[in-house]
Amino acid sequence: MGSSLSSPSPTDLFNRALKENPVMIFSATYCPYCKLAKSVFSKLGTKFSSIELDEHPDGKAIFPVVKEKTGIKTVPQIFICSKYIGGAAEIKKLLNSGKLQTMIEKCCDGDLTCKNHYSRSR
Repeated sequence: MGSSLSSPSPTDLFNRALKENPVMIFSATYCPYCKLAKSVFSKLGTKFSSIELDEHPDGKAIFPVVKEKTGIKTVPQIFICSKYIGGAAEIKKLLNSGKLQTMIEKCCDGDLTCKNHYSRSR
């Protein structure tokens, strides 16, 4: 019988982050591209969550999971509705084409802000 005090695995932390946050960014505090990606969502007024891999206590363990899921070794890595979208360059392209706003609204039941969108079971 397992202990209820055991810490969740890095994969569990990754999966929970995606499940609980419609817009999820795996980031690092020193990364200018991460700041750019976050500023895009901020300017849209979209609520997002981020895990700063360089500061999070489990960041070094979570990053290999992110790399495994995306095939990419850099940050930011951005997910909308648990779907991998890309990094800052992809977000800028999607923003400029209007597709980013559509993706967010589809994920958050028509709400570009995602402010009333809580943990999903989808």
